[in-house]
Amino acid sequence: DHKNIDDRLAAAKLLQEIGLRCPLVIDRMSNNAAVQYGALPESLFVIEDGTITFKALGPFAYDPLLLRKFLQGKTGKRQ
Repeated sequence: DHKNIDDRLAAAKLLQEIGLRCPLVIDRMSNNAAVQYGALPESLFVIEDGTITFKALGPFAYDPLLLRKFLQGKTGKRQ
């Protein structure tokens, strides 16, 4: 629960340090980007080389556990 922009920057840095290899965008504390581009109900997508390879549209197909299983299959890692 970020209280200020430094908290958000620290979270982004942590994601980079643990090996996240996708572009990160840090929203302002006013959440302008979330308001303008947010999707409700929430949906999950994985985009690889410009192609959607995983899609779970909310609210009925929104399942973070399926996303985890999909990503584990891609990386061969268990979490």
